[in-house]
Amino acid sequence: LNLSAAIDILYRGACPGGLLQPLRRKQHPPLFEAADGSSPGLEPVITVSADAQQAADGQYTQLLAGLDAQIIFEGAGTTALVPAGNEPRLPQVISQLPLATFKPAGPQIQPVVVRSAQLGSSTWLYAVNGSSLPVAVELVLDCPATTVARLLTDADSTSLRAAPGKGSRVRFELAGNGLWAAELDSAGASVSETQVMFADEVLADMKQRIDRLQTNMKSAAQSRPRLSPETRAQAKNSRGALQAAAWEMTVRQADSFDGDEVRQLTKTVSSVKLAWEEGRYADCQRMLEGYWSQLLLSVPAESPPASSPRPKMTERLRDRLKR
Repeated sequence: LNLSAAIDILYRGACPGGLLQPLRRKQHPPLFEAADGSSPGLEPVITVSADAQQAADGQYTQLLAGLDAQIIFEGAGTTALVPAGNEPRLPQVISQLPLATFKPAGPQIQPVVVRSAQLGSSTWLYAVNGSSLPVAVELVLDCPATTVARLLTDADSTSLRAAPGKGSRVRFELAGNGLWAAELDSAGASVSETQVMFADEVLADMKQRIDRLQTNMKSAAQSRPRLSPETRAQAKNSRGALQAAAWEMTVRQADSFDGDEVRQLTKTVSSVKLAWEEGRYADCQRMLEGYWSQLLLSVPAESPPASSPRPKMTERLRDRLKR
C-alpha cells in the first residue's frame, strides 16, 4: 500500500480522487502436474476466514477514509485470497466508485467517514467504518424517499424511508472495517444528519476489558521490579540446557514490570478510561488493541499478598519492656 507522501502528491495532482485497480496477476506455468497428467490451476485460490479478511480490509478502509479512495498499490502475488462467503472483496467494491473527488458529507461521527460526489444526474455516496467495531449508521438525506439508491456491494437497490420534511432516511449496518456505497438517482443530494450507534453487547464487552485492564494495572503497580540483566547472567546455571530452561521459566514467573513500563501502562489505562467516559468508543477500541493494553491484558490478574497487620502501640511498648 502507498504510504509515501511524494507519491501521494504526484497522483493527487495528476488524477485526484482516482483509484488504480491492481492489474491481473501474471500467470506462471505450473511447477508440477497432477497424477492424471492434467495441470493444476495456474493461480491457486485460498479461502480466508472472516477475521483475517476483516484485518486485510482494514488496510483499504484506512486509506479510503483518509485519502478518499486514492490510488492503492497492491502486491501481485500468485495466490489469490477470497473471502469465505459470497461477498466481493473490498477492492472490487472500491473500484466501482467513479473517477471523481469525494468530499465530506454531513457531520462526521467517529468512527464513520461519509463522503459524496456529484456526477451528472447522480449522487455517489459511501460510508466507511474506520474501526474494528461493528456499528449501525443512519443517514438523513435531503432527497425524496422515492429516490432510487443502487448499492455497489451487491448490485441491488435499497429503499429510502421518509423523514420529517422533504428528506429521507437510510439505515444500514457496517461490520468492522466495513464499507457501504450507493449511487442515488438524484442530483445534488446531500447528507444533513449522521447517527452512529453501537450495539449494547459490544459496549458491554468493551467495559469488561476496561475493568480487567484496571484490575491488572493494580497488580502491576504493586509488583516488584524485574531483575537486571547482570543479575540474570549471574544467576543463570550453565550446567545444561534443561536447567537453563527451568531457570528461564522461574525468572520469568518472578518477573514483573519496571518503573518505566508501569508509568507507560498507567498512561494507557488513563487514556482508555478517558475515551470511555467521553464516548469515544473507536479510540477506546484502538487503544485496547494496542501493544500496552494487550500486554497488560495478557498478564493474569493476581491479588497482592496480604500484609501482616501493624502491631499496636501497647504491644510495641510491652515488647520493649520485656527486653
